[in-house]
Amino acid sequence: MTRLIDNLTDSLTNEKREGRSWWTASRGVSGPLQTFSAKARSYGVGAVILTIAAAIRLYRLGDVDPWIDEGFCLRMTEFSYFDIWDKTAQDTHPPLYFWLLKLWQSIFGESIESARLMSVVLGTLTVLFSWLFARELTATEEARRDSNAWLAATIIALSPMHIHWASQVRMYVLLTTLSAAAAWLLVRVLKQSECCYGIWLLFAFLASSLVYTHVYGIFTVAALYGYTAGFLIVHRLARNHLWPCIVSMFAVYQVCSPWLLVLLEQQSRVRESFWIQPLTWESLGKAVFDQFYPTSSVSDAFPAAFKVAESALIGQCLLQLIVILLLGLCLSRRRFDGLLICLISIPMAISVGLSIAMRNIILGRYLIAVGLFVLVSIALVIARIPNRHFRTATGVFFVAVTVLLSSAHIYARKAAADSPALSVAVREYEKLRNKDEPIVVADPVLFLSVRPLANRPDSLRAFGSLGQHPFYLGTAVMSDLDFIDSSGVDALPRDWVWTLASIKGGRRRHVQLSSNWQLQAEKTFTKPNEKLILRLFRRRNGT
Repeated sequence: MTRLIDNLTDSLTNEKREGRSWWTASRGVSGPLQTFSAKARSYGVGAVILTIAAAIRLYRLGDVDPWIDEGFCLRMTEFSYFDIWDKTAQDTHPPLYFWLLKLWQSIFGESIESARLMSVVLGTLTVLFSWLFARELTATEEARRDSNAWLAATIIALSPMHIHWASQVRMYVLLTTLSAAAAWLLVRVLKQSECCYGIWLLFAFLASSLVYTHVYGIFTVAALYGYTAGFLIVHRLARNHLWPCIVSMFAVYQVCSPWLLVLLEQQSRVRESFWIQPLTWESLGKAVFDQFYPTSSVSDAFPAAFKVAESALIGQCLLQLIVILLLGLCLSRRRFDGLLICLISIPMAISVGLSIAMRNIILGRYLIAVGLFVLVSIALVIARIPNRHFRTATGVFFVAVTVLLSSAHIYARKAAADSPALSVAVREYEKLRNKDEPIVVADPVLFLSVRPLANRPDSLRAFGSLGQHPFYLGTAVMSDLDFIDSSGVDALPRDWVWTLASIKGGRRRHVQLSSNWQLQAEKTFTKPNEKLILRLFRRRNGT
């Protein structure tokens, strides 16, 4: 009897050591069943977070007016894959996003909603890979693994910055998706005791894709390989990954070297002329603040309670807190915390250095991948708070603040969707014009914004000439045939012509026709931060 009791006691002790309660053991619940239950719960919560992320990003997706950057991307897809390479070489961004967008449109259609849907998919994948990455970072901390992954995924799913760019036709969301996927894969491969050339080549593919997505992708790749080099030096047991890592670096160099030559030409063009102002503490603060709330998405219709007048000052304070966060990760000395430190500090250091040495390249949306890893780091630090009640309270507070900011952003998006002045103006023109009556818009900005909305883009022209506008206004995707000046309007075999002008921020952009034309009608369309003026002119002595 005594031996039976001793055996039962040892059995229960072993069950507790394996993380199972006496209650579970006494009811005969097996280890695999319990593991399956834990995984089902983890993946179930993850699926809920992904669903919420997709739903938020789909909210009124096609109701907001397109703008110049979206029009630029959509116009770029009208060229062949080879021509896209040449066109992007005349601008500032690599071609990968445009290639993917063109492929997407060939399958799902060429509408603005379809193009934005690709960004929604990529934005949801960013949340997924961030969840996997955060889960992998704390895989050895069983008690905190799920809570860290859930918190990181929730914060990113509700982040206004990521919501905003996951509903835009731009490459920034592809940058975050590839960055999160590459970071997750790197942690996975470095944890393996045996080297695998296949996984390293997959990592090289992701790294090459980053280079071909955005110039900041190069900074992220530098951070990933920089951390890997330090990891292989410190951890001798992992040195069997040395040659696969070198092979992957060589593969990235071979794939990306053709674009690196083009990049040098792009940078020389940027140094000569670009729209971003010189780097100051104020602009750096605004760029950091954008990672938590993108001020560029705030319209004039925004409630005064949600306006952020001191975004630069708050951003500077946040930058200091991020430095403290990185120092805390340094002191923790956990195995993969250094990867987060590198993914945040190295791109920041390179971008600041280049901005000081040459021309400012720091902008809030350019730092979106850095902001992504800052949010993951915050979730990681919160998940490691020893006291359970304080940890829960801190996590709930941070999620609540993120919900408040995302609600404010959704309010701004709703305000923009409720006043689509550009779409209304184009529909008015399409409804009232007679056959073959052209419309002349003030500049390339309006041209690229209007073009996705026009039923007959061939009747659309930008006023002026190609050479009088800088390259950063989208002229890389335009030709001389897209422009017309006052003498060209006079030479048109038409007696009626429409024009579209804009007043924004006190700046007037008008179409100045010759005295041969007389104004017949005018209508104004107002949205929170811009006024559009649609005019109809008739040729004097015309029919």
